[in-house]
Amino acid sequence: MKKQTIALLGAALLLVSSAEAQYKVLLPQCCSVPSSVFVLNAETGSLERALAAATSTSFNVFALTAVPLRDGALAVLNDFPGTSSSTGTVSIVNPGTGALLGSVALPGEPLTMALNPKSGVIYARFTLGALYQIEELNPSTLRVIQQFTVTGGSSITVSPDGQRIYIPVFGTGVVVYSTSSLAQIGTVPGPDQVIGLSPDSKTHYAASDALVAPSNSVYFVDTASLEITTIISLGNLGTLGGDSGGPGSGAVSADGTRLYINFGTSILTLDVTTRAKVDVPCPADDQGEQVLAASNGSVYVRVQNGAANLAVVFDPAGARFPRNFPCWGSAGWWPAQAVRSYSC
Repeated sequence: MKKQTIALLGAALLLVSSAEAQYKVLLPQCCSVPSSVFVLNAETGSLERALAAATSTSFNVFALTAVPLRDGALAVLNDFPGTSSSTGTVSIVNPGTGALLGSVALPGEPLTMALNPKSGVIYARFTLGALYQIEELNPSTLRVIQQFTVTGGSSITVSPDGQRIYIPVFGTGVVVYSTSSLAQIGTVPGPDQVIGLSPDSKTHYAASDALVAPSNSVYFVDTASLEITTIISLGNLGTLGGDSGGPGSGAVSADGTRLYINFGTSILTLDVTTRAKVDVPCPADDQGEQVLAASNGSVYVRVQNGAANLAVVFDPAGARFPRNFPCWGSAGWWPAQAVRSYSC
């Protein structure tokens, strides 16, 4: 069985825009700086500031992921690996002043976190013994609204309309939960990866890699019926999702017209209407790990090149990678999760 574990990889890339539409790249850090989020200029890659995400100064405190909230603050999921507690925290940070506004402890080992774009609540995923749990949190008060158990898997995707949660589980399919009741409402059998959803939340795009039949395929799923309407074979281009398996499988363009699918050594663009496919090889020695489709139309690919981690700008129209910038030596723990883009 494919392992659903936390891998030693580069940190997740997230994008956030200010009121002036100045897009920034958020890079959760570990190892080099204790539990920080670096804010990089999205065009030049230059470091603008570092935000402390925890009160501890230990270099063993890792910022796993950062979620821009609707009020402009950041929610940061921290891990404390190697400690006896095996727990994490959710911290709220003001990205303008760098002030740490508050923090709440999780009862288990943190995995990932997502924002409900409509209600504004956050969902923090963690393991508690053999159980996979989610805490629904109010980020303004850091109060737990409710906690519930879910089927395995380590990533979480919330639909743009805020009504559903999608969790891929190897050997089962994509398990779907209602955000209002937090009850399981169905399963899409077969695919073990989530690419994303259409902007209107009516179509769910899932995928399977070489370990699931039909291999290296994309599934179009009607979200009302949870029925698979289309399966598109992508051929033997590589390992869908890259070496990390499913979590970095791809992203949906901001306008919903294209899918950007990670095959590790190349990025394939799929037109969701015409089904036209264009495969663009990654720069030499680059191994694609995550794809970020930002709300301003920009596309970024986080790659590994030997021991280095780079953020590579992808130009789908020109079928090229015009520039890249280093991820500041970040090579820390990050959870297997779908890459998401945000605008706050």
